[in-house]
Amino acid sequence: MKKAIFAKALRIGVKPYLLLAASTVTILSFQNCGEGFTVISNLQSVAGTNEPEYINESTEFAQGRDLYNQNCAGCHGVFENSTKSGKSLIDIKTAITNVPQMFAFSSLSETQLQLIALALNPGSPGTVTPTPSPSASPSPTATATASPSPTVSPTVSPSPSPTATATVSPSPTVSPTVSPSPTVSPSPTAPVVPANTFSCQPGEDPGVRDFRRLSRREYLLSLKVLSYGRANIDSLQTDIDNLPADVVTGVFDSTDMTVSAAHVEAYLTLAKKVAALFATSSTWRAAAMNNCNTSSGMTETCWTSFFNGFGRLAFRRPMTTAEQQVYKDLYNSEYGGNLNDGLTVAIMAMLQSPNFIYKMELNGTPVNGREDLVKITDYELASRIAFLATGRGPDTALMNDAVSGNLSTVEGYKTAVNRVFATAESKEHVAEFYNQWLGINRMPSSNHSAWFLGNVPRASIQPEGMQEMKDFTNYFTYSVAGTYRDMMTSPMSFTQGQALTLIYGAAKGAALPPAERPGLMSRVGFMFSPTDNTSLVHRGLVIRRNILCDSIPLPTIAPDEKDLFAPPVPDPKQSQRQQIETRTSPVRCQACHSLINPMGFVMENYNAFGKYRTVESIFDANGNILANHPVNAKVKPNIDSGSDPEVNGLAEMSSAIANSSRGPACMVKQWGTYTLGRAITAADNCSMNTSFSQLVDPAKASSSGDQPGTILNMIKSPAFDANFRLRKRGAL
Repeated sequence: MKKAIFAKALRIGVKPYLLLAASTVTILSFQNCGEGFTVISNLQSVAGTNEPEYINESTEFAQGRDLYNQNCAGCHGVFENSTKSGKSLIDIKTAITNVPQMFAFSSLSETQLQLIALALNPGSPGTVTPTPSPSASPSPTATATASPSPTVSPTVSPSPSPTATATVSPSPTVSPTVSPSPTVSPSPTAPVVPANTFSCQPGEDPGVRDFRRLSRREYLLSLKVLSYGRANIDSLQTDIDNLPADVVTGVFDSTDMTVSAAHVEAYLTLAKKVAALFATSSTWRAAAMNNCNTSSGMTETCWTSFFNGFGRLAFRRPMTTAEQQVYKDLYNSEYGGNLNDGLTVAIMAMLQSPNFIYKMELNGTPVNGREDLVKITDYELASRIAFLATGRGPDTALMNDAVSGNLSTVEGYKTAVNRVFATAESKEHVAEFYNQWLGINRMPSSNHSAWFLGNVPRASIQPEGMQEMKDFTNYFTYSVAGTYRDMMTSPMSFTQGQALTLIYGAAKGAALPPAERPGLMSRVGFMFSPTDNTSLVHRGLVIRRNILCDSIPLPTIAPDEKDLFAPPVPDPKQSQRQQIETRTSPVRCQACHSLINPMGFVMENYNAFGKYRTVESIFDANGNILANHPVNAKVKPNIDSGSDPEVNGLAEMSSAIANSSRGPACMVKQWGTYTLGRAITAADNCSMNTSFSQLVDPAKASSSGDQPGTILNMIKSPAFDANFRLRKRGAL
């Protein structure tokens, strides 16, 4: 059918390359679907509705509804549109026991819980028996006391806006490794191996792989692979700027898979410009065609070299005979075999093909006769390795490994994987992971008062803070066999400039005090607030979302509650902690703030730009001290459970996170989310289980040959997971 449509279109004069572009648009329109997609005419039949089925209201039902709207609506929507409709008393009690956001509600009475459950699920087991009421209005005696809290999911909620005292700022490049102080070494403390919470049964199927477009970064990096280093893609910056940026959803921008008309137009324009750049370069043609002589045009030998070289890299697999003929015809038909023009239109069409723009896995061998589970081809495996390690398509060396069969042998595969992970491109890819995960690319510049900064050079804080975070993460990933505990607790010094030297109170390269600078969360690039006041809630929110993977929704702000959410004004009578404790004391706030506040409180030993302190000074507008409040950094951390022992300060909190299951589990999820381009689900548990063990367990054998229980070992681990070679097909 498709051939007939193409033939008819050609007969009526439609340009062949426009037909290919049109086919790309068609594919793009279905890009979020699985293998078998069906047009759904009745979306409501799929999405359903959250509106409860209304009953004749009882007094108790009205009380429960009123309790819900006052306490739960901020997280789960108003009662009429609640995302928790149908939840039973048992569900609520289970969440209070197991979900960190619900720990604060363990003090609620049985009756209060029953009323909320009755409203959400009338007649559910254990709820109070409704008493008919002639009035639909809530009981005047009902008061707001509790709120079932959002369930924690593997998906990380959107990071705080960069404008809301963000933590760190952009730079995808990897800087030279900085030599740290020789007087300090990674923590010698005997490692604690946390419990692996990713449940996995041997032989479980992998999750279904989506049909996904290349992210903006993957697309541009893959174009550079196709340039063979002979053409300057960056010379097309104006056209590159027209390619829509990927939007951060959660923590990373790689999860944005939306496609718009602007994408299609940018793909078309870039394909045309890049194709002309390639086709008109004799050095590029020599690289792409294995030095075939094109002075007499495209001979059969040159075509073979072109398809085996450029074509295989662009499609990330060998091209079929039929596909090759399509592009030969494009070369010959309209342009009569003119080398530059004909080759330009052929390359232009190839760069608009779904085989380039999408991660295509359509082949493979059924496993044990199953059509829904296949072992992917070596070419598809090469693509998975390349995108995991470098965020771009495979290069010539990796494609040659697929051609030669090296990827089918244990040693050949191990050698290929380690080679790709050792490249500069891989280190840039990992650096971008840290950039986005830790917010390095969102660090704002200083907007502090001159009197507040003192002699700290304003313009140097941001670049030095960003650079230190890059040096810190690079060192513990590549320079030493760094562990998760090292990352979270090491006082290793990477100070290189005057600003951080003054803030840390230590000379350049000198060791930092372990109690003051434990790990990455103690660094200026992580905790920085651009105004004179610390962003206590923001700091806590970043730790809960990015470091512990809690799903904490944005609150619903009523018009008469705006002042409640405004930044605290310095008060000579109260510390900032005391102000926040008062504001967030209502039960309806505690679902989230019982988690957020402790993480912010332990960081109150650091002022807005990260200088250590034991006293919070309250200043007037001219910098005069009005009062001093001793910093109270003692908290219940609520990391793995509500019964976690109390900690005092960031050093103890960092150690508690390093010893927990949730800290390293979150890093594993974040790496998985970044590289897969989607949220981690229960179907990924086996892969996550493997990665978790490779990160925290020094006794676990390493398939890559790296030291077990290290960060680099975890980063490589997905490539050595048994399911990495398998693809689960969606239902047809």
